[in-house]
Amino acid sequence: MINLTEKELAVMKAFADNEYTAMEGMYNDPRIKSSQWMFTIKDYSELSDSSFPGVVGSLVKKGYVFTDTEGDKNMGMKVQDTWTMGMTDKGFDALQESGFEIIIQKD
Repeated sequence: MINLTEKELAVMKAFADNEYTAMEGMYNDPRIKSSQWMFTIKDYSELSDSSFPGVVGSLVKKGYVFTDTEGDKNMGMKVQDTWTMGMTDKGFDALQESGFEIIIQKD
């Protein structure tokens, strides 16, 4: 049984269902280990700047997502805008168990 809050579910759905997900090929194989920019996931989740980091931290502790906070310091962006997030197999399982349908397109 999964234990996801409404905000955690919003972040996971934002990762799985946005314009960059399809570009990474996740809909061909939802277990692809892709990462996405943290600011993109935040925008799609529609969470506030103040609540988003805590929600991601909670998902990391639960083992549903992983983050890379190193970023590329030479991009001329704020460091946190270069951070990325990806979903673990446990996260994909939890998302599907929550009732979110991950559509696998066959070529």
